[in-house]
Amino acid sequence: MATTKFTKYEGDGNLSVQTTIDQSTGASDAGKVPSTKADGTLDESLLPNSVKPVSLTGTFGATVGNSKVIYTDPADQKIKVATNTGLATKAEGFVITGGATDAAATYYQRGRLTGLTGLTPGKTYFLGADGAVTDTEPTTGVAQIIGVAASATEMDVQIGTAVLVG
Repeated sequence: MATTKFTKYEGDGNLSVQTTIDQSTGASDAGKVPSTKADGTLDESLLPNSVKPVSLTGTFGATVGNSKVIYTDPADQKIKVATNTGLATKAEGFVITGGATDAAATYYQRGRLTGLTGLTPGKTYFLGADGAVTDTEPTTGVAQIIGVAASATEMDVQIGTAVLVG
């Protein structure tokens, strides 16, 4: 429950004390002031549908580790690690929890990728090799923005267009 208070000018010369909300129940919360959670982020209920992470399901076509960038192989429609060596393996999403070949997969096309290490907050990251991300823009193969680091271990993913370079 939100406990942040603020003073609102009512327009008739009076002031009132208001409380922010940290979750939305829908239209009844229109016009209310939101507050962030303890980690500094907004609750997903406060976000428009266009930016909420949407989970998709599939089947792993190879062993995929945790916190990897993935693509769907058109040959078998299975989830595999993306890599920056060519357009056929460009990034389409990411997994937080990996799995073995033929295991059920849950993946996301946008949202917060967790479980990473060594990121620089605010820095842009690109698709690297074997489902990893890199802060070095590729000069050969495929250059594709994956997202921006939110912390040393988390990235806000907004996958960009893959471009052949070099």
